[in-house]
Amino acid sequence: MSAATVVKRVWAREVADGRALACGHYMELRYTTADPYAVTLAELGPGGGELAFARDLLKAALRDGVAGEGAVRVWLRCQGIEDIVLLLAAALPSCTVEFGLSTRAVAWLLAEAFRLVPAGAESEFTDVDGELAEVLGAA
Repeated sequence: MSAATVVKRVWAREVADGRALACGHYMELRYTTADPYAVTLAELGPGGGELAFARDLLKAALRDGVAGEGAVRVWLRCQGIEDIVLLLAAALPSCTVEFGLSTRAVAWLLAEAFRLVPAGAESEFTDVDGELAEVLGAA
């Protein structure tokens, strides 16, 4: 079975000192059935970095306002009456990066992701035996 992918271009604004949102740039949120548990935030262009994290983390943040305890944390922040952004912070080996993303864009991507792979059906899209054989073969 070939993998289906959903991509949403998002305006990502880095969080500057003082918690202000800096000027932004476009990035992509990606979801693929080949990795049904994860969402990737990717910089565009050559040499752009990627950050993968659990799609359930985004779902929990949109539902509860905050999610994550480890290297990736997500929470909502109100900028004005209707301007709510989702803040995503990731602790990398050399620094911590933090982006503000449109909640509408994130909600759209999640709706499409859960349409492709409903909650609880992720294992149907994962070849655990194949991945285990690959890991053991490399050891």
